[in-house]
Amino acid sequence: MTQAQTRVWYGSSGLGYLYEVYPIEDVPCLPPVHGNYIFAKGTTPEPGNAVYIGQAKDLRGRLNSHDKMPCAKKRGATHIHVHRNDAGEQARRSEEQYLIAAYNPPCNKEARRLEEDDTHGVSNAGGTGGGGGVPHDWRELNKKIREYENAGVSAPPEYYDALHKQSKERGIS
Repeated sequence: MTQAQTRVWYGSSGLGYLYEVYPIEDVPCLPPVHGNYIFAKGTTPEPGNAVYIGQAKDLRGRLNSHDKMPCAKKRGATHIHVHRNDAGEQARRSEEQYLIAAYNPPCNKEARRLEEDDTHGVSNAGGTGGGGGVPHDWRELNKKIREYENAGVSAPPEYYDALHKQSKERGIS
């Protein structure tokens, strides 16, 4: 495996995340660790370079058979940027969502279109009565997060933030 360069990608939250950069051909050699990843055009974290952003509990397992690899290569991805992240699934999902919001990668847009079309069974109706916001009811919020996760996509970070807040209020941290 090639010696990794490092680059910092900044999310919409303003936080920077340090990524190791490898040629896309090195994907089979990545370690089986928790982390976030970016299929990118080249080695620099510039607008337009992120093609797909995701997270996994096992980078090697996820990336070796990734369903977005054809989309990423079609859109010019030449490198994989990897951030080893042992802070837990919620932290990985938040990082993923902040980076998607900042860079708007085209292969993530395709996944979101499927979600919006309800192709995967994810309802767009929120539990707020306001038509699409974060559900206020703890049970409904848990249900919505499970729907997103069962569809293979991350719930928006505000869902996890709201769940954490409501869990603390209920004494379930």
